[in-house]
Amino acid sequence: MKQKRRIGRMVSVMVWLGFFYLVGIFSLASIYIVTVSQVRQHIAHADVILVLGCAAPNGQVSGMLRERLNEALLLYYQGYAPYILVSGGVGPGEAVSEARVMQRYLLAHGVPLEHILIENRSRRTWENLSFSKQIIDRYNFRDVIIVTSSFHLARSISTAEQLGYEQVYFSGATSSAKGWQFLFNYLREIPGLLYYLVAPRYLEQNTQTRMLAREVPYIPQHIYL
Repeated sequence: MKQKRRIGRMVSVMVWLGFFYLVGIFSLASIYIVTVSQVRQHIAHADVILVLGCAAPNGQVSGMLRERLNEALLLYYQGYAPYILVSGGVGPGEAVSEARVMQRYLLAHGVPLEHILIENRSRRTWENLSFSKQIIDRYNFRDVIIVTSSFHLARSISTAEQLGYEQVYFSGATSSAKGWQFLFNYLREIPGLLYYLVAPRYLEQNTQTRMLAREVPYIPQHIYL
C-alpha cells in the first residue's frame, strides 16, 4: 500500500514537472515571438523581395495578405529590390493559388509583369521558403528581403537560417488584427515555431516528397495571369 502511494506521488511529481517545463518552454517561445515582432529590422538593398503567402479565400486578397503585399510594394517602389517573388500554393478551400492572387494585386498596383516571380506549390512556411530558395538560386539572387506579418517573423527567420539563406533581411507587416484575432495569431505561432525548431529534418524530407508528388509545375516567371 505504501509502495503504491509512493509511486503515485512520483507520478504526480513527474506530471507537474512536465507541466511546468512545457509552460516554461511556451513562455520563452512567446516572449521570443513578441520581441522579434517588435524589433525594426535593418533593411538594405537586395536582389529580390520574397512575400510569404497566407489565406486567400475565394481568390480574394485577405486583410493579412494585403498588409504583406503593401509592405512589399512600399519596399519595391522605394527601390530596395527590382523583383518581387510571391510564394503560396492552393490551400484548403482555395480555388486558385495564393501566388496568383498576389500577382494580380501587384499588377493592379503598377508592378510590371516581368518584375514578378512566382512560386505556386507551397502550403506552409517551410515550403514557402524551401521552394522559393530553389527559384532564388536559379536566378543567382543572393540578397533577399523576406516580407511576412510581424507575428510570423520569428518562425520565418528560424526557417530561413535552417534552409541556408545567405544574406537575408526581414520586414514585418504590421497587423491590423485586434482583440482575440490578434491574440490568436500570436498564440498559433508558438507551437509552429517549436515544431519547426525540433523537427527540421522531417520537415525538409516531407517537403521534398510533397514537391515530387505535386502536380502543379513551377511557372518560370510571368505567364500566370
